[in-house]
Amino acid sequence: MSRWSSGTVTPTLATLRAALAPLGWSPAITLEPTEAVLDEQLGRPVDLDELLGRQVLDLLATVCAAAAEGLDVVVGGEVAAVLQGVPLRTRHLVIHLREEHRNRLKQLATARWQGVNLVLGADPDSDPVWALGIGGVRAVLRSGPVRPATRVVHPEHPKFNGGAVPVVSLTALLATDSADDGGLGPAAREVAGRFTARGG
Repeated sequence: MSRWSSGTVTPTLATLRAALAPLGWSPAITLEPTEAVLDEQLGRPVDLDELLGRQVLDLLATVCAAAAEGLDVVVGGEVAAVLQGVPLRTRHLVIHLREEHRNRLKQLATARWQGVNLVLGADPDSDPVWALGIGGVRAVLRSGPVRPATRVVHPEHPKFNGGAVPVVSLTALLATDSADDGGLGPAAREVAGRFTARGG
């Protein structure tokens, strides 16, 4: 390990796998944006239409309507970070809601758009998961305990009609394990972390 750290020897991926396997670990290779790209992203104003796209905003409008009715629903995933000001282009939308509110959310979505499907997910052994889809964009819906929410108002965007979107706070998103599908990916985590550090 000291030879690797000093740069005397560069281990191959096979060597790393062999060294980490007895410890119960395996190496993962990810891509992260450079500091220059991150600085450029953080310097741009947040444009929800550009960063999220129309279909994601359509899904968020349904969440707005559900929240206005008093349903326990909270937006997670990378979209929650964008709604709080992080300049990140993403379609990663996760919606947390109470099991008993699932059918009402489906009714609201169906009333707004034709061809909206709410189907049981493929992993019934974990937390119940459903998918809500509009125009090729799918949001993961997870039932279970409702997460503490920050309310974000976007009165300037017509999709929201001045309504507030309950979102998982940036602090909670950054504290969520990266393996959790309701959290942030490595690149999004880096952007959100820098945004938070700048007092965003």
